[in-house]
Amino acid sequence: MKDWNILLRSKEFRNLLTARRRLLMLDYDGTLAPFTVERDKARPYPGVRDVLGGLALDAGWRVVIVSGRLADEVAALLDLRQGVEIFGCHGGERRAPDGRLTRLELTPSVEKALADARFWAESQGLGEYLEQKHGCLALHVRGVPPPRAAEILADAGRALGRIGRNAGVEVRLFDGGLEMRCAAFSKGQVVERLLAEETAAHGPGMAAAYLGDDQTDEDAFRALNSTGLSLLVAPKRKTSLAHYLLRPPADLLTFLRACLAASGTSREEAGGAEPPKRLIVVSNRLPVTPIRGPRGWELKPGAGGLVQALAPVLRDRGGLWVGSAGQAGESEAAAPFAEFSQEAGYRLLPIELTAAEHRDYYEGFSNEIIWPLFHDFQSRCNFEPDYWTAYLAVNQKFARAVAGHSRPDDYVWIHDYHLMHVARFLKEQGSERRCGFFLHIPFPAPDIFLKLPWRKQVLQ
Repeated sequence: MKDWNILLRSKEFRNLLTARRRLLMLDYDGTLAPFTVERDKARPYPGVRDVLGGLALDAGWRVVIVSGRLADEVAALLDLRQGVEIFGCHGGERRAPDGRLTRLELTPSVEKALADARFWAESQGLGEYLEQKHGCLALHVRGVPPPRAAEILADAGRALGRIGRNAGVEVRLFDGGLEMRCAAFSKGQVVERLLAEETAAHGPGMAAAYLGDDQTDEDAFRALNSTGLSLLVAPKRKTSLAHYLLRPPADLLTFLRACLAASGTSREEAGGAEPPKRLIVVSNRLPVTPIRGPRGWELKPGAGGLVQALAPVLRDRGGLWVGSAGQAGESEAAAPFAEFSQEAGYRLLPIELTAAEHRDYYEGFSNEIIWPLFHDFQSRCNFEPDYWTAYLAVNQKFARAVAGHSRPDDYVWIHDYHLMHVARFLKEQGSERRCGFFLHIPFPAPDIFLKLPWRKQVLQ
């Protein structure tokens, strides 16, 4: 197994980043998120959600989560606006990006074995450690004192092995517990299915990678074999079929960001000449507005001068438009956003604001303080301190999105008084980007600007 610094220079990694079509398969617990005793608290590492969201919007990538958890549970923990494909219960469930869920059927012998295993565990006082899933029964001992955990696993392994004999189930250890599951469910079979689908749809030009962390992912590494990149996500080396080691979260994030930055690489290389640098437009609103119609969410094109001027540039150079998708709830319009991104020639990155954020940042600080003050309507200003706090929080949210979805050589163009702090937050986060700022309203005379309580911070 080789380290991340070797992977960076490898032919396999270059092939993945430059392929016409790329399949990225990832385990969840221990890979995208740290292990936690309280399983409902296993949120992704900081930065992972933003990068996965960007990859999910890119037509060149197919992002699939392959987990032992219930698929809906993974979707809730990831909380991606764009939606990704998720195989849950080791392949027993398949959740489409739009949320549609399908399940493989269980044989009567499998159902009986799982029911008998649950009865045994509960009779031994182990009910609090159980997790029932489709075709699976997991016994979690994370957080249990090691001697007691070892005793539980030893007893359960023997008992469940007897119960499941010749029933079409298997009993497997995983990091933090033991599981009985339908033998027809495995991450290896998921990988084989996905590889077959991609090859049939896109031909031999496809490249694939799988990221996992424990014994349940070894089947996936084995299925991938020499077909693609297999990467073990772990703090240190251990016996594995994986080709490379990624130490979380730093190496993991670097890998994912490299994948995101590779969007469009194969197209650019095919052109031969050095491609133009991408443009990242950052504005309060996106160039489209989501509207709920009789057939669901639809996107209404914007008619402002900014849209008319910059949309052709983005189509020509490629890039990203970052802007608010409106108040909470409009994230349901993820599918139309993705379709627009594929057709327009540049990606949309919607930033979802809560009702309170929209009220205090947009209606409050932007339109009750900055706009009237900069137009010398001082009597209309409402210098509410909470507005300033919300303004900073939203600007920081925009900055995190830009940092997670842009490349070092991109040009970031930030627009108007709503987002005057984004560049500063980018710098504080260590994201070296060439930034420009355009103010679409007049900047006030010094004696007027001095009325702003936060004037020094605005100028920093």
